[in-house]
Amino acid sequence: MMTTTADRVRLLPSQVEGVGVVARFFRALADPTRLRLLEFLLDGEHTVTECVAYIGLSQGRVSTHLSCLADCGYVQVRRAE
Repeated sequence: MMTTTADRVRLLPSQVEGVGVVARFFRALADPTRLRLLEFLLDGEHTVTECVAYIGLSQGRVSTHLSCLADCGYVQVRRAE
């Protein structure tokens, strides 16, 4: 099967930025640690300390993963009162 230029999808300049957003959204799910965090957080709210204990990585690494998930809208971050 041959593809002609007319068959190809062309993105407008305004759509290129949207593609980057979608790629970032799915990239967040491509990491096994972030998937484990999401699974853990499905049970309800947990502190970063609880996430660290569950995942078994340093607090800094877990915080980085949580920030990525928050930036993509998968989790919400709330400061303890």
